[in-house]
Amino acid sequence: MGPHVMRGLGYLASALDESTLSALREAGGGPRPFLWFTSRDGTPSANDAEVVRVLPGGGANGADARRPQDLRARVAGFLEGREGGIVIVDCADLLATQSGAERAVRGLQDLHEEVASRGAVLVVLLDPRTTSARMLAWLEREFETLPGVALDRVLAASLPT
Repeated sequence: MGPHVMRGLGYLASALDESTLSALREAGGGPRPFLWFTSRDGTPSANDAEVVRVLPGGGANGADARRPQDLRARVAGFLEGREGGIVIVDCADLLATQSGAERAVRGLQDLHEEVASRGAVLVVLLDPRTTSARMLAWLEREFETLPGVALDRVLAASLPT
């Protein structure tokens, strides 16, 4: 049994394994479409995901990491006519590096608003080793921790003692 997620909410996670992805995919009684923003090479684990590469300057069919507000338009287009989709952002650190932490957080808040208004789910993946404490604190106020994904334990383990 995977995480129980509610439509319209945004979640933080440190990683998504295949069982968590499967549970997200099937939450709500049926397959759900995925939109995956990533700066990583390779294909995300969700083979049925629409993948948007987020890079400095964008690129062909990609998104510009210096303009996090543009991601909202991509989300709106993706969710149009798609009931209960899932949006995954796997590039929050890059957005912060390229556009500043405050602007990146505002962009993620805008995504959250778009997702919530369309009854979808937003999952923001963070690497607790590289995400600044300030940005993490902002995001923890905006988003819930994805149930079943121990972000709090991972974060606690990464903090200096």
